Amino acid sequence: MPYDIRLSNNSELITGGLLDNTTNTTSSSLTLVGKNFKSYGLFLNQNFVRLMENFAKTTAPTAPLPGQLWYNSTTKYINLNVAASPAVAAQWKPLAVLTVAGSTPASPVTGEQWYDSTNSQLNVFTGSEWKIIGPLTTTATGNTGALPDVIVTGLGTFIVIKFFINDVLVGIWSNNESFATTIGGFTTINKGLNFHSSLGHTFWGNAQAANTLYVGGTPLAGSSFLRNDQSGIINGALTLTNNNGLTFGSASDFVGSVSNGHVTLRNQTNNKDLILSININSSQTPFLRGNSQSGLIEGYSNPTSSSSGLSLITKTYFDQVLGVVSGRSTFFANVNPGANVTYALGNVDNRWMHLYAGNVTTSNIITANVTATKSNVTTIFLGEDLIPTGNLISNVGAPTKLLNTIFANNGVFSGNLTAVASSAQYADLAEMFQSDKNYDPGTVVVFGGDKEITTTNISHDTAVAGVISTSPAYTMNADSEGLPVALTGRVPCLVKGPVNKGTVLVTGSTPGTAEALDMLLYKPGCVLGKSLESITSTNTELIEIAVGRF
Repeated sequence: MPYDIRLSNNSELITGGLLDNTTNTTSSSLTLVGKNFKSYGLFLNQNFVRLMENFAKTTAPTAPLPGQLWYNSTTKYINLNVAASPAVAAQWKPLAVLTVAGSTPASPVTGEQWYDSTNSQLNVFTGSEWKIIGPLTTTATGNTGALPDVIVTGLGTFIVIKFFINDVLVGIWSNNESFATTIGGFTTINKGLNFHSSLGHTFWGNAQAANTLYVGGTPLAGSSFLRNDQSGIINGALTLTNNNGLTFGSASDFVGSVSNGHVTLRNQTNNKDLILSININSSQTPFLRGNSQSGLIEGYSNPTSSSSGLSLITKTYFDQVLGVVSGRSTFFANVNPGANVTYALGNVDNRWMHLYAGNVTTSNIITANVTATKSNVTTIFLGEDLIPTGNLISNVGAPTKLLNTIFANNGVFSGNLTAVASSAQYADLAEMFQSDKNYDPGTVVVFGGDKEITTTNISHDTAVAGVISTSPAYTMNADSEGLPVALTGRVPCLVKGPVNKGTVLVTGSTPGTAEALDMLLYKPGCVLGKSLESITSTNTELIEIAVGRF
């Protein structure tokens, strides 16, 4: 009796059934075995294997049934037969392949999908490259982009577009009139693009028109602003808070600027004057000019008898009016020459009779007689030398009219210096000696070496000379070559401790230093001086000592 094999929709697969002791390979992709067919087990096992591998091969199986699966071993896709019935030609549709991985899948096929677990994005392979399906943001960028959303308030529901950068809401675009919200940074949403109030975002770019501009949070009409291509009027004060100032003229001719608190007005056009003008009787009248050729200030008119005392005069007025008048002129400001040490006030043949001044600061004074005892001469300031007209013919002061104090850096005398008393700023008497090396001040030296003085490593050396002086009060043989050696007096010296105030000092075993006297090693002539300070350690320090043969 034939097997009546039916499909899931109860339709007959084999017309008349599958006859006994026969097989069928045309009604489906499997080998169907009839009753009592020998070796049917082989066909059953083969059918199971093909079902398990979904008929895996490079070509589609024959006689497929609707809903049958086929694994295309070339494309690596599972395909589904979507034909309406076995009588209709097979219609194979590949099933979507989804790979979840943190990196690009190997050997992708066209249409394959890949969920990028690293960036949380879905991708599809086009056959040549991976295309992002979405979202466009990654874990690195966070939620970034424009998203439609609604804002619900007590006034209603408003549809908006929210703009995010790395999960931060930076802007909201609304098509509604102003309404209040509780969203941080967006207390009020106005029609148009709104930026977060505390993130400092600014709109950059070109705008075709602007009805209102917000300045410091205050809306101002666009008509309130000046254009740079048309004339305009400012009803309020204009303040510039930068030092570059204002520039006028098509060629940027005039500039007003500030530098270090100094205000400068300048004409930048080469060889063009700077003219100041005022409105007199409805007529513009220039009154002052900076001459671009001479660099001098020029006036356009001269004062009259009715002019203010502060009026300026021109060179012409000075030469033609003041210059020809005999008598006295009174000045209420400085009279300065145009260059240093160039012009004279009077000359050898035509001298001024009297020159009255509180102080006279000058480079040279040429005079027939200067009486320094005059009570109206208080101080004479000299910029250069005070030189007599001949050698050994002039005096400073007189035997009965002595100068109180003479302050000088150096005094050079050809004859004798006679004084009641004298004092020096420094405290030692030194003499110049030729040295085998250039020793620092404070170095202890002895007579010897390649020149006249050198250092020694002999303790209690009887050839001791003294100490290299820092600033001698008086230097003998000052014009000689060498180093100043303090022979007596107070001087800084390198001393190895310990020593106390008053300790007798001799040459030390370390070259250039002094140390305390050891009476067991004492020899006549070995004493250098006495310490004026104490050193408690064994260190070598620069201290004050008194040089002398105590």
